[in-house]
Amino acid sequence: MDWITLLRSQQADFIQRLKSGNFLHCETVGQHSELTVISGQKLKQLVDFCWEMAEKYKQNNPVRNVFNNNLKGKLGEEVVKIRLADFVTEVDYEKRLGGDGKVDFRLTSDPSVGIQVKTRYGSIDRVQWEISAEEVKKNAVLVCILSQEEFDDRQVRYNLILAGFMPSNMIDSNKGKASFSIADLLYSGGLCSYLESVKGNHEEKMQQLQPTYHDGQPIEQVSVNTFSSFSSKSKLNKYNKIGKLEPHFLPSPLEEFPDLALSIELLKRAIDIQEKIAICGDYDAHGMASTAILLRTLRWLNVSVDYAIPNRMNEGYGINQRIVEAFYREGVKLILTVNNGTSAFEPLARARQLGMKVIIIDYHDIPAKLAPADAILNSKLISESSPYRVLAGVGVVTVLAISLLQQLSKTQGLVKSLLELFTLGILTDIDNPPPLTGINLLWIKRGLQQLPESKLVGIQALMQVRGLSDKRESLLLEDVRFHLVKSIEAVGSISDPVTAVELLITDDSDIALERAIQCEKVNQKCEVLCEKIEREAVAWIEKSQINLEQELVLVIVKHNWHPGVFRIVARRLVERYSVPTFIGTYENENRIRGYGLGISGFHVFQALQSCQDLLGKFGGHKIAGGFSMPAENLKAFQKSLNQFAYNCL
Repeated sequence: MDWITLLRSQQADFIQRLKSGNFLHCETVGQHSELTVISGQKLKQLVDFCWEMAEKYKQNNPVRNVFNNNLKGKLGEEVVKIRLADFVTEVDYEKRLGGDGKVDFRLTSDPSVGIQVKTRYGSIDRVQWEISAEEVKKNAVLVCILSQEEFDDRQVRYNLILAGFMPSNMIDSNKGKASFSIADLLYSGGLCSYLESVKGNHEEKMQQLQPTYHDGQPIEQVSVNTFSSFSSKSKLNKYNKIGKLEPHFLPSPLEEFPDLALSIELLKRAIDIQEKIAICGDYDAHGMASTAILLRTLRWLNVSVDYAIPNRMNEGYGINQRIVEAFYREGVKLILTVNNGTSAFEPLARARQLGMKVIIIDYHDIPAKLAPADAILNSKLISESSPYRVLAGVGVVTVLAISLLQQLSKTQGLVKSLLELFTLGILTDIDNPPPLTGINLLWIKRGLQQLPESKLVGIQALMQVRGLSDKRESLLLEDVRFHLVKSIEAVGSISDPVTAVELLITDDSDIALERAIQCEKVNQKCEVLCEKIEREAVAWIEKSQINLEQELVLVIVKHNWHPGVFRIVARRLVERYSVPTFIGTYENENRIRGYGLGISGFHVFQALQSCQDLLGKFGGHKIAGGFSMPAENLKAFQKSLNQFAYNCL
């Protein structure tokens, strides 16, 4: 695991703890602490100084505005100085308005390394920090501070959070400035080590990590429109060693994915002899976006292609025997599974028995026994040192689609749309997000740039329905996640995912608007369902008077709850109670179906494994998982989970 992935993982855990008020607090100067408290005499000195500066610079702004802005800047600088102590230079109290807008601190041992500090007040789900291109150029790192109190001279105490940091060489400021949410930042515990690593060679590293040109093309263009091959591994390793901050050079995926060339040949053969192809997708937004990428690519190539998505309520995740038999009756000769299939042994064995070829496109963990297929594309099957290792399913699909288009010289006019769909797909999984580094980060940047002026009528219709039409100049990551993706995800949760897939693949603006409106109606219904189940769950917990120091895990099962929204409700309950939460409903009087979400230190899949003798089907990963079981096992299941939690928390 590279250091960026590690810090992003720690940041995700930090955000969860921050939402519940459980963060680290160390009062020792020079030691890391997520919380820094400024009050008493130190706060009085800051307030007095800021009023002095406000009077001095009040000509162009109301004096209180100047004071508040100045106090905001100085509070943030104090946090950095307290945490880094003698590692950095002293705060310069003569800078106006919280700093000179260029460099706030320098390393004591290397003045060429600058540090820029930005302080904000607001909700952690919405607050944004901004930095200008000039500040990026002059500093090695941006440090972000979050205040839990508004900036005002009447405050007697400030609780300031070291929200995270961002290395300048990871910031794209080509548009003059860049903005970040807390989820975009790296965990602050790595700040000191990072500054130590750039000491002495900051300028050299910055030059090495600037976008480079290859064969006369900007690297971003090379990375998106073609995959570059290296004449030697040593040249690739030179760039990989620089922290893998961004893959400005990408090796050919044909060298990285063992079955990619074979997959392309299978597709080309099917296209040449006009065999029917079918896709089995998944019902979450990630799976629907991935399905749309393949459908658009194959239809662009005039291929006869169909698709199916299993019924979430009746069939659950992944390709099944019913879908395989239906494909066979329809004359399908080649099946592509998208974001599923690696473990689908019996259904794919049946497909092979019926004479159909199979390509598995997936990213889930590798089981002891792989499902039978003619080719398997799974990012977990490639080297951990590969820049493609970070790809989720939608990324693996994108690699296959672009590689196929390149082989057939048909990339012109489609790749941008594929990257927009990739961006929608990768921003879906909040519980177990793929690392937004490397190739993921590069493609997301391109997707975000293109989405406001998307040529896909479905995306334009959804932006219109969700009220984003006034954001034609730029879209933030959170705009995409909490508006566009949210509506698509809702359809997969409680309705027919075909509605969302059609939205993403249609070229008819009337159909697009109709589907977008349908998606939004489902989204509103989904929100009502979530609020209802959350309210009932909280009422049950309070009525039961559960002692969460004794019951380390919440297990809540009630009749008539919709399992399609369990993931959302479980996340809200974890944020509220800060304990692993397993929520379920009765499929019938004899069987329970549910979903579990963990916290730091609690591995959900291992927890389910620990009581597998009580379960029917179950699956998942470290953060979350699904399960079903006989209703009579509920009490034993709850006892087993608490025992697991007692041993690990």
